Order: sequence, then C-alpha cells, then structure tokens
Amino acid sequence: MKTALIALLGLILTINSGCKKKDVPPPSGKSVTERLTQQTWIFQEAGLDGDKNGTVDQQDPYLQPCRKDNLVTFNSNGTGVNDEGPTICTAGAPQTVPFVWSLSNGDKNLTVDNTTVTIQEITDNTMKVYFDTLVLGTTYRYLTISKH
Repeated sequence: MKTALIALLGLILTINSGCKKKDVPPPSGKSVTERLTQQTWIFQEAGLDGDKNGTVDQQDPYLQPCRKDNLVTFNSNGTGVNDEGPTICTAGAPQTVPFVWSLSNGDKNLTVDNTTVTIQEITDNTMKVYFDTLVLGTTYRYLTISKH
C-alpha cells in the first residue's frame, strides 16, 4: 500500500532542502482542492529531478511495472482511494485501498496517511509532487508526475 502511494505520489516526508523554489499557483478559477478532486489521477512517471525544474531527469529504476498503472482518486471530503490498476503487484492484495488526505502550508503540502509531499504544480491535467531527502550529505529531489 505505502509503496503504491510512494510510486504514484511520492508520498513521504518533505525535507526542505533550503533551495529557493518558485511557487506555482494553480491557474485562476479553481482551488488546489478542486483540481485535486476533479478526476482520478493516472501515474505517468517518477524519479530524480536533479536540476529541480519539474521534469524527471533520471527514471526510478526500482519502480515496479505493476506500480505504473496505479490510479488515485481524491474525494472532496478528505478521503480517497488508491487503485492497483490492471496489474496487482501482490497476489491476493486488495484492488483498492482507502486513505485520508489533507492540504497544509497554504495548499503547498499534501499529506496522505501521515506522509507529506510538496505540490510543485497542479493544473486541470497535471500534478507534480516531490519530496527532498538528504543522503550522505547530498539533497536529492524525487518527483512524481500524474495526469488525467
């Protein structure tokens, strides 16, 4: 379950790298919540964003193919469902798993089941979320991109 959410949304604790990032507000007309909940999100890609520009520079080589067809639906009441998609990774595992979610920090942080990521961009069709992590003194950004 957690692995699916990490693969789809990169949902682990955000660690601020200290780098100044450009805040990208949602296009006018809709709130972050409205954009998040308007349709089911379909996983597109995940990996390292070395230059922190919102594109995956190096695909995650450990991302299992069965994770790449996962779907996530956010409901406006703060609940949601992670759907394994056509390919389930573990035989006998449930097709869907519910979760709870919330926004914080001026709608810049998304928390799903106690795991927080930063929303880099959210439009009607694209959601980019990331977390920064420190490994042996170097900060790495893990970016996940989902679309409708």
